[in-house]
Amino acid sequence: MPNAFLRHLAGLTAAFAVLSSVEAAQPPLLADAHVSAAQPTLNQGALPTLNVGGGATALLRFDLSGLPAGTTAAKVVKATLVLYVGRVGTPGAVELQAVNAGWTESGVTQATLPPLAGAGSGPVLPVAAAGQFVSADLTAQVRQWVGNPGANFGLAISPALAAPGTVVFFDSKENTATGHVALLDITLADQGAKGDPGPPGLPGATGATGATGPKGDRGDTGPVGATGPVGPQGPQGVQGPPGPASGIVATVDMQFSQDDRNSWTRVSSLGDDTCVNNIPLGFTYTGFGANTGTVSVSSNGILFLGQNCSISFGNQALPWPGTNDAALFFFWDDLQAFDADQFLEYATFGNAPGRVFNLYYRMRLHDRTICGTNVVNVMVSVHETSGLVKATYSGMSGCASIRGASATLGFQTANLPGVGRKAFMVGFNSPVLDDNASRQTMSFHPPN
Repeated sequence: MPNAFLRHLAGLTAAFAVLSSVEAAQPPLLADAHVSAAQPTLNQGALPTLNVGGGATALLRFDLSGLPAGTTAAKVVKATLVLYVGRVGTPGAVELQAVNAGWTESGVTQATLPPLAGAGSGPVLPVAAAGQFVSADLTAQVRQWVGNPGANFGLAISPALAAPGTVVFFDSKENTATGHVALLDITLADQGAKGDPGPPGLPGATGATGATGPKGDRGDTGPVGATGPVGPQGPQGVQGPPGPASGIVATVDMQFSQDDRNSWTRVSSLGDDTCVNNIPLGFTYTGFGANTGTVSVSSNGILFLGQNCSISFGNQALPWPGTNDAALFFFWDDLQAFDADQFLEYATFGNAPGRVFNLYYRMRLHDRTICGTNVVNVMVSVHETSGLVKATYSGMSGCASIRGASATLGFQTANLPGVGRKAFMVGFNSPVLDDNASRQTMSFHPPN
């Protein structure tokens, strides 16, 4: 923020952003609506459901402009669309077709429905029952949009060719009763300049001698003979984009309900530029180079996985050298509590090995002339076994600084010997948060 920046200009340190090798991104849902052949001139973009079947077609469009700079189609490892099935009229299956022209949430009708890619052109998603999340692989489609941003007019959802009688109702982003907004989870791989090679792994056991193959790219082929001792490992080649080791990419869009907090530990004396240290997790967290049973929180919107807390208020690009701990920058800005409505509370729930630490955070901008009494409202969760670290935002005002225009949002790992810090930056002085969304999330988990 400008006034705060002038206040401590001499203390700021420049930093430069690099992406971690594999991270997740969740672009905001820009528009959703459905149209109906029974009401061809009626716009239904403000309804809490996305109707599909019985003459209805649903539309979705995600904003990919907030993906990290330099994102190319080749960096998209995986893209998964997640929808919540609110009701089922007739179970069956739906198809996801690309939309080939522009439309608006408040203006689209059956009469103005833009052309679609065509039945049978997209992935098919079975829908059997209500009250559950369903997901579809959209990797190929998202790669096309990233490679040609001008072609991103979103998706249409209609009954599949093999199940034309399907009638289902998905939750829209206007459904404030549940908050199960459609989610596009994108796993990105960093394909920037090659870094220093890591230490070589131990050689594997020698296998049985096979037939002599063609000469390899490295080294000369020795004469064929009896199996000898394993030779020294050659230099490491350029690493390709890694996939998840377990074959599982999970999207978890849930949080502890804010209005159900009861007997949480509250810290209300959060002055300007302060740290709350030694907050117990209730378990030992291991991941991103951290191994800790406690965390610390800066009043300026940073959760440190350890006690290397910093009170710096001048947000910078990531990675930031101000801490050696892994850290979640859930809203790094110059923030302060001014009255009883601003505080943080925390509690840990569940049983080993599935315990979850929750931190509820409400704070105002230090410069009260910018957004007045508007608050930054965040629920942070840290999960024991999966290592998932997540920040969920709700009730964000339309003031640009509350939406992130003067803040840093992202995550960086601990400062490890020989490796340094790795970072994934979601936003830097950019209003990436949507004031019209009932809930929005950024999450990070260690490579599995």
